[in-house]
Amino acid sequence: GEPVQSADIASDPLWTASRACVVMSYGVRACWATPLRGADGRLVGALACFCDTARPATPRELELASTVVHLASIALSSARDAASIRSSEASFRSFVENAPAAIFRETLHGHLVSTNAAMLALLRYPDGESLARAASAGQLYADDAARRRLVAALEADDLARGLEVDWCRADGTRVTVRLSARAYRDERTRVWLWEGYAEDVTPLRQAESALRRNEKLAAVGQLVSGVAHELNNPLSSILHFAEDLLDDRRTQGDAEALGMIRDQARRSRSIVRDLLSFVQQRDVVAEAVSLAGTVAATVRAMMPSAEMLGVRVHLETAQESVVHLDRAALEQVITNLLSNAIQAAGMGGEVWVRTACGPGCCRIVVEDSGPGISPEVLPRIFDPFFTTKPTGEGTGLGLSVSLGIVEQFGGRIATEPRGGNLPGSRFVVTLPLTGGPADTAIAPAVAATPARPVMEPGSCRVLLIDDEPSIRSALRRFFTRRGWQVEEAGDGAAGLALLSRDAGRFALVVSDLRMPGLSGVDLHDRLVADRSQVLPRMIFSTGDVASHEAASFVQRTSCPVLQKPFELAELDDLITLLTERGVLQG
Repeated sequence: GEPVQSADIASDPLWTASRACVVMSYGVRACWATPLRGADGRLVGALACFCDTARPATPRELELASTVVHLASIALSSARDAASIRSSEASFRSFVENAPAAIFRETLHGHLVSTNAAMLALLRYPDGESLARAASAGQLYADDAARRRLVAALEADDLARGLEVDWCRADGTRVTVRLSARAYRDERTRVWLWEGYAEDVTPLRQAESALRRNEKLAAVGQLVSGVAHELNNPLSSILHFAEDLLDDRRTQGDAEALGMIRDQARRSRSIVRDLLSFVQQRDVVAEAVSLAGTVAATVRAMMPSAEMLGVRVHLETAQESVVHLDRAALEQVITNLLSNAIQAAGMGGEVWVRTACGPGCCRIVVEDSGPGISPEVLPRIFDPFFTTKPTGEGTGLGLSVSLGIVEQFGGRIATEPRGGNLPGSRFVVTLPLTGGPADTAIAPAVAATPARPVMEPGSCRVLLIDDEPSIRSALRRFFTRRGWQVEEAGDGAAGLALLSRDAGRFALVVSDLRMPGLSGVDLHDRLVADRSQVLPRMIFSTGDVASHEAASFVQRTSCPVLQKPFELAELDDLITLLTERGVLQG
């Protein structure tokens, strides 16, 4: 670490004899050496000067050596700093390129100076040049107002944090990102460039939307659960009386009026059931279902409606596939999507229904040639109670109910643009495949009606238990027309008293579930304990299947339960079934 010199190498003890001989063979007799230190003072080497004569170094030579050593130290430090900078820049470029978030530089005029791989992957562009061209053409930001807000934030504070905007992908779909950016200003202190990073928050926003939907679902559920029973009771009376009166010979005008009353009651029933389907969180009966067969059967059932509106429906089914879900629920989803497509296509329009299968999943595609869904409406189409149909033509529940059903079975519903920029809309339902066997036979559209057992007039007695006089009156007319003797009870306690005196004289008992005092559920449980022989002859009805009490009762009872407002034909079919089983006897 100190300067040294040898005036005569041959006699200097610093040198071994062998090393001195090697050096002197090159004509060297004297030398002096000065330490070479780095910028941080560490010893990194030495500068050695040699002379061909044996003599000490002059002060001038030592000064020159010191100067050279100083310059060499500066050069060495600069070289090392440059290497460190290059290494740091390479490390930074690697960090930016491999960062999971989108990192970019953008000019005030919309040109992308640089982008990283994460941004290309997020926006589904093959390379930076194609993304830069799209950005220059104004195709990056879905909303120019959002970009203006970004520029305004940078102008005000040089920084923008947590600003959410929608970007457009290469395929036309949108992605919501949270932007943070830092501005660079020109000599006039105007923002001309910013560098920023963007985080994809689309899944987060979708989760928040689902949470808001569930909160709305819970609020509506509380309302519907209380109101459904009150709506279904008068609807039951209207529907029963209309059906009963239509059994008589009527003038054409009266028949049309009664038919209109019946149809509007059915429509009201459908609205209430949509509400109930929307708010119910209950288990459904899942089974292995033939996808192609169920889709084909549902489309055939919808054909008359399509023909009435002048819409052509095309069906293309793939090879047989099996999904594990509730058949009625799947039919409801297909019906909702197909009904919307038929209405959107309009007179002279076309609708296509296709099924396709892939690894582990299958798809149902419903496509129409209508005007399509506007970008403003698209984010809200699955919102409950949102509809673009005129007042009186839609409740805004069809897509919400369908989404809930599909998600319940591990699937999803999405909208996709039609190929070739064609007008119209396309809905795609994706469902998981089970790979299990299914009953591929499709039930005929009209099943053969079994022969109904004939009952002697006055041979059967029925007990009607319901707190609604209008419903008892309608059912009394129904049974009286069929030769039954009818007794009535206005609540569960009165019905239990009649059954306790002589349960054997009633061939059938039809009871409501929700009644003041002793409810139908309480009546059922009392009979289980004391007169279980009555239960096989009992039919329950309820307009409040959304409540937890009613849903749990349906799960645990062996008695049939009709959902109000049911049609009299359903009751007739159920009576026939019980009679065929030998349960009902005159």
